[in-house]
Amino acid sequence: LLHGSDLYGRMVGAQPPGVFLTGAVLLAIHDGLEWLRFAVGLFQLGAGLIAAQIVFRITGNRLAAVLTAPAVVLTPWAVHEHGALTPELVSLPVMLGASLLSQGRRRVAAAGILCGLLPLIKLPLVIPAIAVVLMSTDRRRTAIWAASTLIAGLAVTTALAGSGFWRDVVTAQAHTGVRSLHYLKGFWAQAGWNVVG
Repeated sequence: LLHGSDLYGRMVGAQPPGVFLTGAVLLAIHDGLEWLRFAVGLFQLGAGLIAAQIVFRITGNRLAAVLTAPAVVLTPWAVHEHGALTPELVSLPVMLGASLLSQGRRRVAAAGILCGLLPLIKLPLVIPAIAVVLMSTDRRRTAIWAASTLIAGLAVTTALAGSGFWRDVVTAQAHTGVRSLHYLKGFWAQAGWNVVG
């Protein structure tokens, strides 16, 4: 992207533009692997700090809040994926930020915008975005902001990338096939291991 390649044209991308744009911005700041790993680590740390705020609001326990930030960074999945520019790592602070902001009436617009950005990072993230909207203190306003952000993002992406966006992100993903429930056992085990603490 930084050198003029067109996403979803000559350059194939199986995800929405969010992770590609994030990577392009980070590499525009400094073009180096160590910088990229450090910046992605900051995404993880930011997610940990947001999670700590959420834990403190829920429990009122300072120790639990203080332990949350390192726990987010040191879960098995986070350690395994550290430094990798993946949609999950890019979306984590966005998702947690939306959750945090959705609980204050003055900040539901920001929460809605973040919810609308989630599917632009990875399409299945529409599921947690809907959950955050439903749990918001002002569902209607959060939903309006989320839908407006998502529609605007899809419209801009389609205007810039054309049908290639839909071909790469939706059609190509549909052709990967379906997964059996047996296949999901590993994902459930991984999720369970991450939340044991």
